[in-house]
Amino acid sequence: MRLDAGAHARSGDRIAIAAYLGKSDRFDQAITEFAAAYADRNERDHQALVQSIADGKIAAVAGVWRPNAIPGCRLAPVPEDADQC
Repeated sequence: MRLDAGAHARSGDRIAIAAYLGKSDRFDQAITEFAAAYADRNERDHQALVQSIADGKIAAVAGVWRPNAIPGCRLAPVPEDADQC
């Protein structure tokens, strides 16, 4: 996976960034490894959250996040009769 510095650079000089990264795939490999480790960490954190809820260590309210509310990333209102975990 080669990153296109011109497409991904939102600020700064895209030519300088591309020159800094060079032609090797070292940066691509580092980003790929970071992303995989970050995803693994998120999975472990989520599992710990779910277990803490199941163990009664923390309270959670079901239905706070509505997947259909993703456009614009807004949270949908929570109905007053929402199930509680």
